[in-house]
Amino acid sequence: MRTLLYLEPSAARGGIEIFAERHAAALRAAGREVEIAHEVPADLAPFDEIVVHKCTDLATLERFPPERTVFYVHDHDPICPRSYAYTPLRRNCTRASGLWPCLLCAPLCRAWRPALGRVLSQRRRKRDLARLRGLVVISDFMKRRLVANGIPEGKIVVQPPEIPVRGGGTAAVPPDVDLLFVGQLIRGKGVQLLLRAMARMRTRRTLDIVGAGNLEGHLRALAERLGVADRVRFRGFQADPQAWMRAAACVVVPSFWQEPYGLVAAEAVALGRPVVAFAIGGLPEACGGKATLVPPGDVAALARALDAASTRPPDHPTTRPSDHKTMGPSDRSTVKVFVFIDALGWKQAERYGFLRDLLPNRRPIEMQFGYSCTAIPTILTGERPAVHGHLAFYDWAPERSPFRAMRWVAPFFRPRSFWRRGRVRNVLSRLVKKLYGFTGYFQLYAVPLERLPKLDYCEKRDMFVPGGLAPVPNLADVWEGQGMRWHISDWRKPEEENFRVAEALLAKGALDRAFVYAAAFDALQHDRVGDDAALRPAVERYAGLVRSLHAALVAAGRPFELTVVSDHGMTPLRGTADVPGALERAGLRWGRDYAGAIDSTMARLWWLEPGAKERAEAALRGIPGRWLTREDMERHGLWREDRKFGDAILLADAGVQFCPSDMGVKPLAGMHGFDPADEDSTACWLSTAPVPDGVARVCDYFRAMTAPAPPAIDAAGSPGVE
Repeated sequence: MRTLLYLEPSAARGGIEIFAERHAAALRAAGREVEIAHEVPADLAPFDEIVVHKCTDLATLERFPPERTVFYVHDHDPICPRSYAYTPLRRNCTRASGLWPCLLCAPLCRAWRPALGRVLSQRRRKRDLARLRGLVVISDFMKRRLVANGIPEGKIVVQPPEIPVRGGGTAAVPPDVDLLFVGQLIRGKGVQLLLRAMARMRTRRTLDIVGAGNLEGHLRALAERLGVADRVRFRGFQADPQAWMRAAACVVVPSFWQEPYGLVAAEAVALGRPVVAFAIGGLPEACGGKATLVPPGDVAALARALDAASTRPPDHPTTRPSDHKTMGPSDRSTVKVFVFIDALGWKQAERYGFLRDLLPNRRPIEMQFGYSCTAIPTILTGERPAVHGHLAFYDWAPERSPFRAMRWVAPFFRPRSFWRRGRVRNVLSRLVKKLYGFTGYFQLYAVPLERLPKLDYCEKRDMFVPGGLAPVPNLADVWEGQGMRWHISDWRKPEEENFRVAEALLAKGALDRAFVYAAAFDALQHDRVGDDAALRPAVERYAGLVRSLHAALVAAGRPFELTVVSDHGMTPLRGTADVPGALERAGLRWGRDYAGAIDSTMARLWWLEPGAKERAEAALRGIPGRWLTREDMERHGLWREDRKFGDAILLADAGVQFCPSDMGVKPLAGMHGFDPADEDSTACWLSTAPVPDGVARVCDYFRAMTAPAPPAIDAAGSPGVE
């Protein structure tokens, strides 16, 4: 079989060129005749297959016969007119391409003429790609990007690259390589962020930079300005970068742009080196759960991770990351399935006798202080808010607010009554989420728009995916690192679909671990708490869905444990209190005397002027609630020296809701977030297997979910198998 491998000419030898060279070698090793070309041959008839690795010119692409052509998508060129998928404001772009907003974005780059041409030819480009025999991407991340841009999913194959690990090599490498960067010295690779992190580190570690590029002069000057030049060594291009990786104590991948995969990270992991990387694009997949991932662009978090990273390389290389999802434990090990039903409290589970026959091992669980946006990160990491940083959606943070640019437009959102309407807020929330590229749950709720430029939002990223809560490892990170075949539901999809997907995978025996997400019961109870006519059918519906999962597990024939967990219950409304009004009547001004994030059941306040604390306490003396002490906050895992969660927290009495608040202007029939001692707040653990020792609080779930599976003796005698 004769194959033409086409790669358009490039002045640099980067990841695409290396990938193409390795691909050609692999094809030749398989017995194929391969010809590499940088120009299209005049006669294509002799070639049985054409593999295109890089082709940005449409006229060139259209010369290849579509029925014999496979296109490898290595970067964002096919879907981004600017090529790098970030905006002129230096923010990563996650939108699908189209005339809007690309028509405004493309002219603002340096090579604006070709970029504008690519905007106008986008429909033609997508049509040409869809006509080809197939498209190959190197990560699930890139597949999602192509599908979002209108490429038929059936045309796309995910094929992570093979990572060859060579011998020790002959390159002369200094013996004192500590932190190492390998790559082109261009802006998107983030070396400038790494140098800033070096300046913030507590430890005086050294950095070797292997690579060349047009940013080198700027980076050298930046190292001087930051006072780290004596610890940074520019090594230039090196023919054997793996030799440098073997010698390094830690390989750093600080990419700013959305890496489609990340060959450097994958190679370093395959060589057994510790890796610290930004959790962006395909990097979490390339790292395969064997790296320390930090929030993209977060220099302070990168500095902390580098301070904590090992200074001594491990003794043995690890497995290739692309093997992880297929490795898994033996088929005779126990499958563990966890179904999370939001707000299914202990009282509701017992009141309706929820699956007592199927899940006889039951225990009331102490709620994590806070809301679902607090409890879910706690479930996914085993850590409490002081560590994972999620207590409520909004915090006072003028220096790091992602909405700072809105200070110029917020005064024009008039009249305020119009912009407070629920439907308007929902539309505006979707627009803001797209504008800022948030991948997690985002909602403006009733936060005054003029305050947004002073506030930070905690859930910018999807928490359920690998690296979603970096630098804290989440459930996906740990299961991936354990070599499990795992599945976590897509929280954006309807519950029934999530149950169907999990059921199908379990019936095929394709999973070792699953986390099935169901959130609708929380919303129902907010409106109908205590209403048996509404709640009982919902509980019965969940019972049916869980029984179907159980049947799929039985059919698969493997030993299993099936567990239902929740985060809290629901407390009926017993009264309201107006915290913002009381503060305003006392003459306290938001942003001048104090700042506040007032949620449905707790008011978190920051003191900006002397005397504000005493005046606020006097103004709120009649509010039914209590001020949390430092001991309270430490007990509930909330205390932080950086004041992220406020200088003071006023917690409402059980059943009382603060209205109006940043969450809404009207009270709900039921609410949660009160003291965990409130009887309505208690969560539940319901299982086919005995409740693990030590599972008493929501933060204990993680340890049980990530514990190694016990060896199974016989499927018929295993817990939960009928």
